[in-house]
Amino acid sequence: MNRSSLHVYPVDPLPDAFTMRSFDDLRGGHWQAALMEASFGNVLMIFSRIGADGVLHKPLASANLQAAEQLLANADEARLRELLAEAKPWG
Repeated sequence: MNRSSLHVYPVDPLPDAFTMRSFDDLRGGHWQAALMEASFGNVLMIFSRIGADGVLHKPLASANLQAAEQLLANADEARLRELLAEAKPWG
């Protein structure tokens, strides 16, 4: 395959996007919340406890990933704990 120019991949348009947060639950557990784009425009919040196995997920009622990023950026720890309480085990 001959190309006359090098293929350049696009740069992430939102390099400072807010897609991960760390927080503590009320029992002293340390968690990370991250966003994942799913099929058909859905966005999931993924929770993983630091130092533990298993992952939880919570579908978000957001219009798109950018709206979910804003939700994550604006959420205080109490809101993140509420979302965690609604999350289900992965798989």
